[in-house]
Amino acid sequence: MTHREQDGFVNSVPLSIDLRDDGSGSIRLIVSGALDLATMTRFGEYVRAGCDQKPRELLLDFTGLTFCDSSGVRECIRAAKVCDLAGTDMRIVGASANIRRVFDAAGIVDRFEWIETDAASGTSAGTADVHAS
Repeated sequence: MTHREQDGFVNSVPLSIDLRDDGSGSIRLIVSGALDLATMTRFGEYVRAGCDQKPRELLLDFTGLTFCDSSGVRECIRAAKVCDLAGTDMRIVGASANIRRVFDAAGIVDRFEWIETDAASGTSAGTADVHAS
């Protein structure tokens, strides 16, 4: 379960983000946990750090993303704009059906390129970590 209820409040699981540059013009942002109001700013910082590198593509790897609310969706829209301004193609990789349904319910699922399976693991030798500033 991605959320815990404690004293009447729902606490989201922390967001884990790893930004990797494979050296071939593709940067992978590996996102795990919950993308919501509490974590969207940090996610946005990592997107900007990735796009500042001017990669050919930014892959948002949502394989480990367990929760996304409207704030997370809004931040993905912003991410697409940041990527567009940088001349970077943004793709969402490995999102579960539940995550994709959130985007569908918002009426914007078609605004993104979704990759269900991804041959590249993002952990190949020579992968460099890039940190948000």
